[in-house]
Amino acid sequence: MARTAAIILAGGRSSRMGRDKALIQIDGLTLLDRARATARTAGADAVIVAGRREVADGLADPVPDQGPAVAARHALAAAAAQDFAAAWVMAVDTPLLSVRLLHRLRDAAAPAAAFANHPLPFYVRLDHAAAADSAATSVHALLDDLGARRLPVTAGEQDELAGVNTPEELARAADRLTRS
Repeated sequence: MARTAAIILAGGRSSRMGRDKALIQIDGLTLLDRARATARTAGADAVIVAGRREVADGLADPVPDQGPAVAARHALAAAAAQDFAAAWVMAVDTPLLSVRLLHRLRDAAAPAAAFANHPLPFYVRLDHAAAADSAATSVHALLDDLGARRLPVTAGEQDELAGVNTPEELARAADRLTRS
């Protein structure tokens, strides 16, 4: 069976949040641990944490502060070099992201897939990924270079895809998680 990696982008500065988002806890789990658990439950054989050299499964960004597209390209190249067949690329700051949505991306019958108007998460077959050759400086441009199929998003799915960038957004997500 083909091996799939999950790449969690976790190297941002968290300037709007005012603290490292990867380390924020909701109900005793950090956002990074939540993302890892979602990826593993979805079927990821391994996790690569982009931008976090200090963690066991971490990968340093090739050039710090160049943004998520550069980090994603670098991590996709690392996954391909480790003989993974495909990868999900996801943000550390989407604590409501479900396994069901990751499976929708994987099952899209396309070499690459993302949700309409949401650059993350996305899924790509690494035999198709020209990501290492892309000069894209945004994730949207990287998805265009990959020829990603854009899947429709329902109103209920919008919340699952929303990132938490401010303390207020974090509080809303934490409330939703504790109610579910």
